[in-house]
Amino acid sequence: MAKQEIVWENKGVSQLRFEEVGEEFQGYLIQIESGPGFDDQIRNMYTFRSGDGLYILYGSVVLDRQLQNAEVGGFFRITYKGTEKTERGYNVKLYTVEQALGMQLPDDEG
Repeated sequence: MAKQEIVWENKGVSQLRFEEVGEEFQGYLIQIESGPGFDDQIRNMYTFRSGDGLYILYGSVVLDRQLQNAEVGGFFRITYKGTEKTERGYNVKLYTVEQALGMQLPDDEG
């Protein structure tokens, strides 16, 4: 019996974090759900597929507002714009979220 070559693929999900102003991520939105975030608070969780794997992005007030009408299967670009201090003294991260018109996740990749 011939030995079959095994091809391995990592199916884990990496957490998407933005640190530097101008950092950008592009990928297909494949799932929206909610659950405990990294700080144990219930948060929206957005799962994206890009060319190099799966990524989860935990929601925030800013991100949730911008993704509230997001279409699962759509192709998105998220750009980190820096932080801003609110009137109450909290630092919030700012983002630009854009959806590419006419680009949808191929049916065999969802």
